[in-house]
Amino acid sequence: MNRGEADPNIEARARAAATKSAGLRILFDAGHSVADAARVMSVDYAFAYGVARRAGKAETAAKRRGTRTPVPGPQRLPPDSSGRDDGLEAEYRRIALDHRATILKMTARSALPPSVTRVFQAGTKDALVELLGTLPVDELAGIEGDAAFRVWHERQLDVVAACVLRLNPPRLRPGIHPGYHWGHAAKVLALYVRDVVLFSRYFSDDQVERVGPLLCCPVDGIVLKRLRLVGVRPGVSLINEIDTRAKFWALQDRFQLAAAAVGVPRVWFDDVWGDRAP
Repeated sequence: MNRGEADPNIEARARAAATKSAGLRILFDAGHSVADAARVMSVDYAFAYGVARRAGKAETAAKRRGTRTPVPGPQRLPPDSSGRDDGLEAEYRRIALDHRATILKMTARSALPPSVTRVFQAGTKDALVELLGTLPVDELAGIEGDAAFRVWHERQLDVVAACVLRLNPPRLRPGIHPGYHWGHAAKVLALYVRDVVLFSRYFSDDQVERVGPLLCCPVDGIVLKRLRLVGVRPGVSLINEIDTRAKFWALQDRFQLAAAAVGVPRVWFDDVWGDRAP
């Protein structure tokens, strides 16, 4: 039997282990992927990935997963050989050529609900949707490590913040200042990049597993309130008080420290939005 194929004996040993974590380690040693090990042990993927990471097997186990195929980029389509003028087929040809770009545009629109954009001047959401769809997110596929990600993130944040400031100067929207850049614009960018990487099929599984843990957690009043409830003093009470690079990365580093101990991405703290009272 080849390494990584289903082995009833190995799976039985894993299920009989003293703990779920011990069983997962048996499966990883036998060559199982994170997804397969999670299925065998009836745990979620995040838990299994955390065990793999602590066992030093996260990289190889995640690579073996390899089932998520990104949406293909623009390609040459076969000519219409039907001999008829079919408008619907022509429209599908246009859609196929533009599909990856459309994913980015649709993600930008869905990532910015009224709860995010109501603090801005009218017209800001449309401008941000148009802008976000042009950011070079494809570069994320080649990024290795937190230092490289921070450089990329700050470069894009400068662009987003400039758009926010242009349409929302202090005299028109004093409520988002002084934290328009490291607070509000950073939230917009974090939401968009999170949705592209984690919630679309723009990137492959291997790319998502590598980039996902680097993503920044969107910070707003709900997140800040939850931090205080769990005993963390974020140093700010409102998002518009996140007005320096140091304040922003201090929060992200605090998220990272706790998330890494559990073996999940720091961006997951934004899940508290789903836990909040209606």
